[in-house]
Amino acid sequence: VIGGELYFIVENDQGGVSYMRKSGDKYLVINELLYNDQKDHVFLQENGEEGDEWGFEISISSYGFVTKNVYTYSIHEKLESFDLNGTTYKDVLVIDADTDTYMDGEYVMSLSDTRYYYAKGVGLIRSKLNQSYWFEEFSYSDLTKHTVK
Repeated sequence: VIGGELYFIVENDQGGVSYMRKSGDKYLVINELLYNDQKDHVFLQENGEEGDEWGFEISISSYGFVTKNVYTYSIHEKLESFDLNGTTYKDVLVIDADTDTYMDGEYVMSLSDTRYYYAKGVGLIRSKLNQSYWFEEFSYSDLTKHTVK
């Protein structure tokens, strides 16, 4: 419980911890290490239309520099179904995620070509991440099995 709200703890295989909760049609995350704060940030909206955007920015001062990351999410596509590893998922949102980085107000770089696939009632079923700044080299992380209770 954080600030009177119940969060789920999500840990990855690298030791990272996030705290997540749902509020209405929005999914919120707190990740102090990644975002350098203890605020919740919207990373998924269940309802919306293709092209809808949302996001937030985080500024960090260190070593005499101010680094600002601008996180932008958008609904790329709404799919009636999506086949993955022999399973057909219904009502899938395809979300694009981009991060633009600025140092002392000057644009530095963009991390784009990140795409998430969320199936309603299941959650994240696929992540597609660009592994190169110069070439289209993608890595995929796919849900291999799940149980709905």
